[in-house]
Amino acid sequence: MECRATSKIKKGIVWGLNGYWKYEGQFNLEGEKHGQGTLYSSEGSVYYKGQWRDNYVHGQGVMHYKDGTTYKGEFESGYPHGCGTLYDKFEKILHRGEFKYGKRYHNYFAMFQDSVRK
Repeated sequence: MECRATSKIKKGIVWGLNGYWKYEGQFNLEGEKHGQGTLYSSEGSVYYKGQWRDNYVHGQGVMHYKDGTTYKGEFESGYPHGCGTLYDKFEKILHRGEFKYGKRYHNYFAMFQDSVRK
């Protein structure tokens, strides 16, 4: 008789060393963050909320950085990658457009800024 898991995705909570971070969400059978999940800082605030794949932020999500900036959009292998928006700590848009592995690429907001004004 062969034993098999009934689901490939499990839910749970894991804490980092010395309580530095906490992850709450889905895991794959290897115990890696995989699916929907939220990573909290040691202060309890949300650091990242969104999709994960094989322990990396990957897919749609929101990342809050220590300097107060926030990125909302697509991620790949742990980096902002694809379409997204970067906001400053006052929620003013710093960059809206394409990102490639964490770097700003095309800035659609700047390109169409004149047509956005009312």
